[in-house]
Amino acid sequence: MKKINHFFQALCMCMLLFACDNPTMPKPTDDTAVREDMEENERKDLKSKWLEMLHGGPNSDWRNMFDLLRYKSSLASPSRDGEELLAGGNLYGKWIERGATNVAGSVVNFYYDTEDDLIYAITAGGSLFKGGLNGFSWEVVNDDIKFNSELMESITLATGTKRLIAGINSVPHYSDDGGATWTISSGLPTAQGGNNIQSAFFIKGKLYILHRKSGSAKYILYSSNDGQKYDIVQLMTTADDRGIDMAINATKDSLYILEKRSNEYARLSSLNFSTNKMTILSDSCALSFGSERVNLQVSGNSNITKFVSYDAELMLKVSGNFGNSWEDLSLLKSNPWDVGVFVSPSKPNQMLYGEVNAYRSSTNGENWFKINDWAEYYGNVIGKLHADIMVIKEFKDQNNKPFILIGHHGGISKTYDYGNTTENITLFGMNNSQYYDARSYPNDPSWIFAGAQDQGMQRGNVTDELIGDFFQMISGDYGHVEFTNGGNSMWIMYPGGSLSFYKDPLSQKFPTTGYAMEKDNDGAWIPQVTVNPHSNEDIVYLAGGSTTGSGSYIIKVKFDGVNSLDVENMPFNFSTSGGSLSAIAISPIDEKVWYAATSNGKVYKSVNKGQSFKLVQSMVSEGQYLYGSCILPSKLDSNVIYLS
Repeated sequence: MKKINHFFQALCMCMLLFACDNPTMPKPTDDTAVREDMEENERKDLKSKWLEMLHGGPNSDWRNMFDLLRYKSSLASPSRDGEELLAGGNLYGKWIERGATNVAGSVVNFYYDTEDDLIYAITAGGSLFKGGLNGFSWEVVNDDIKFNSELMESITLATGTKRLIAGINSVPHYSDDGGATWTISSGLPTAQGGNNIQSAFFIKGKLYILHRKSGSAKYILYSSNDGQKYDIVQLMTTADDRGIDMAINATKDSLYILEKRSNEYARLSSLNFSTNKMTILSDSCALSFGSERVNLQVSGNSNITKFVSYDAELMLKVSGNFGNSWEDLSLLKSNPWDVGVFVSPSKPNQMLYGEVNAYRSSTNGENWFKINDWAEYYGNVIGKLHADIMVIKEFKDQNNKPFILIGHHGGISKTYDYGNTTENITLFGMNNSQYYDARSYPNDPSWIFAGAQDQGMQRGNVTDELIGDFFQMISGDYGHVEFTNGGNSMWIMYPGGSLSFYKDPLSQKFPTTGYAMEKDNDGAWIPQVTVNPHSNEDIVYLAGGSTTGSGSYIIKVKFDGVNSLDVENMPFNFSTSGGSLSAIAISPIDEKVWYAATSNGKVYKSVNKGQSFKLVQSMVSEGQYLYGSCILPSKLDSNVIYLS
């Protein structure tokens, strides 16, 4: 048995920053502990793989299946709260919204209506919100339909009606009532899996969209006068969503498409609005994209046009002769995410790009400066950008003054000086947090603890069926919230096997102590935490890993009552199964009966409190190495379990 005092390793991994004091907005964080390792590239890659593999992998068509489940044929106006009959009337539910109203989550696209001063924003969960530029009037428009992230535009019809355009099931839809109800557009094929809308622009009175039917189908450029019916403009040469990009110039009178032809060359074309056909400007743009995403930005007007792109070596390049030659500008400081490099339409010498952090240049891309480090957000949630930049767009406000909106994993920030200063406008009412886990405090259910995607471990007091302000205790990704000691103590897990223990979770900012597995857990990205329903001791059991650095055991972790943890491997080594431990559960009927599942689809049973196990099934669903499995023992029969 090992005794661990980790008050802790967390203090070595995180630092204390102080939230700004702004009386006009509630503070989502105050003395939040910041995990410095939460945005490491390896962890970001693991999260992306986890999101894919959680649903069966990149070839499982899970996005389309999930969209279909949420897509109602009537596309009726949703009810955020209220009563609902489910399963053909056999189940009755009353929905009551819970969660944080002051800690926004990821925003992936938006459109600003200048006349009405309204931002329509699509969140990472696919819901549609609207709010004013001042940030105080956010409300959900539609959370019953899952919207795609690639499309959010608006058209004003001849009648004066404002028509919203968005993607649902990877096909454009339109709404004439502010987003409450939606109708599918005609002229495009039903998408078969994945997000198949590449990009869209409203230019010269028409909406142009790059769309493909499936992952193996070539992209087609479509146009629409009203967003209701689309016509084919031209078939493109690629089906690769990383091999094509579309852009318009600052004056919105020219449209260009850049297509990858090989790892060394690309084709630049422009749309001839008279013939409604694409014209090739250069068939051999010397842009070595390799496996990098094709990217294109255009500055200037139809008379003076400059094209901006960057290659696989992250060399930013510019062309002033329609792609026939390219000049090196600078080497980017890091690899932009899908948001790419943004060139300001109002002032093209101003550029931005984003990945975990955002960078700005006021010298035509020749020099770059980090706007702020992601960790600075926790000391100034209003004035600093949150980590993970998802979208950058420029609009003009009601005074005709240009401004830029930046969507990130902490909502939306606006800037009037091209990123020199920023202001988060989603700190009140943007209720779009994404939770890995959420639990009520057993001794006082008005308190809720939630592990959020990139917004850390949170607690909030929710009474009278209302949402409330949540306090972010520590940053990062957290899941598997469990309570022991009669519901007084709390445990929670961080990716990679870092366990935190709170003796008094209602008052603590930092964990009392914790334990970090000595090897990366092979069973799950966020390893499972299990409690014994027959015991009130401060003991939890972790699925997988080892205190000795080899093998795959159930790890017993016990709080010693002071400030340390006693940890030990239980006897059975599940690595002998050929896989690793991915889930454990204890029968609520008989405390001697334990169950375990492994990553290679084997199920084990113990009748002596986990001291030994016997294989009972070897051909069930395999656990995923980044998520694991879930076992639910029956409350009626100790020989029955449900496994997912």
